[in-house]
Amino acid sequence: MISGTDITMTKLIAFNKPYDVLTQFNDKDGRTTLKDYIDIADVYPAGRLDRDSEGLLLLTDDGRLQHHISDPRHKLSKTYWAQVENIPDASAIKQLQQGVLLKDGVTKPAKARLIDPPEVWERHPPVRFRQSIPTQWIELQISEGKNRQVRRMTAAVGHPTLRLIRVAIGQWQLNDLQPGQWCEVNFQTELKLNQPAGHLEDGESLVEAVIRETLEETAWQFIPESLIGIYRWRHQQTQNTYIRFCFSGSLGEHLDRPLDSDIHQAVWLDAPTIQQRRAQYRSPLVEQCLQDYLSGKRYPLDLLAD
Repeated sequence: MISGTDITMTKLIAFNKPYDVLTQFNDKDGRTTLKDYIDIADVYPAGRLDRDSEGLLLLTDDGRLQHHISDPRHKLSKTYWAQVENIPDASAIKQLQQGVLLKDGVTKPAKARLIDPPEVWERHPPVRFRQSIPTQWIELQISEGKNRQVRRMTAAVGHPTLRLIRVAIGQWQLNDLQPGQWCEVNFQTELKLNQPAGHLEDGESLVEAVIRETLEETAWQFIPESLIGIYRWRHQQTQNTYIRFCFSGSLGEHLDRPLDSDIHQAVWLDAPTIQQRRAQYRSPLVEQCLQDYLSGKRYPLDLLAD
């Protein structure tokens, strides 16, 4: 399977959204919008950033790329700097890291740490401080998209957010962009080779997940028959760790349905062709799984007790 985005004519814009700007191009009430800053036609926000938050917003003219960036299923990490009331102790940071109970459920594990005050622009209007209450900056990296999630997380552990700046979305960073400035990102994504792969939905078994993911990414009905192996890989750039359960099985019907938005094409390749295209691997697990399959490794599915 080839995954990635065909972006021959794709535009990707990085914008430093100022405070009090809506992440839309029109507003019937006359409030400040993206139209006041960005004069490029046919680009749209890939995700949202609240009116009272600042920092990195990505815009693109490619619908598939927009979906890939904004859809929480793709787990694209988002990094924020939050200035909060009082000094969070180790217990509060641990809660943020492990998950916080909100009204709409428990947040997924996040990266959280205290940081020194960053060198950032003055906000207009300025943040209202209470002289009797100290403040602290923290860095949070999340992969979900709950409404006002960071603000609710810090409030839930006793440290309301006074100022919130998004500094990164996946591989894209705010860098030196000043409020109201934008630039076109020199963006090129090579097509990558990967077996159908994905995530677990809530309440879903591993076998159910591989059936669903194969259907979503290839349009083939897949009948798992054995487990080939369990693998762990750490991405050197993001430092995220991935666990892969690789299955073998047989195919049922090929359905007439669209593939997931970040899948360019599902293709059949023989082993020599796959090995000749190592430069396109999504990860080293592509060939490791293939080699274990060819060597005859098979384990019963009942090894996976849910």
